[in-house]
Amino acid sequence: MRSAFCHQGVPDLGDWNGNLSKWLTKAFPDRGAWSDPFFAVMRGIESGKYEGAQVDWGSWVAKMTKDQILGFIAEHYGDEAWPPKWSAKMQALLEEIRALQDSKIYGLVAYEDA
Repeated sequence: MRSAFCHQGVPDLGDWNGNLSKWLTKAFPDRGAWSDPFFAVMRGIESGKYEGAQVDWGSWVAKMTKDQILGFIAEHYGDEAWPPKWSAKMQALLEEIRALQDSKIYGLVAYEDA
């Protein structure tokens, strides 16, 4: 499984050595194949679209503001016309993200789980 979640505070982009830090949000729903949030974060970092780094074998962290995270969701999940299986999860996720502080930088963590 591959997914993403928001990390507390300005992330240390060093080697996390297999340790995922404190989650501030639920995991983003998996979109399947190559369009899921994991690959979107990874490719965004590799291309320079997002500031970030690979922090472990299967983990990438992009530094983002609350507005950038909301933009990421809009870009990769669309605007609230989600399939029924995602609707409740996306509403809860958006509530969590909207509750984040405007002035802070967060880490959007993309990870692979066995």
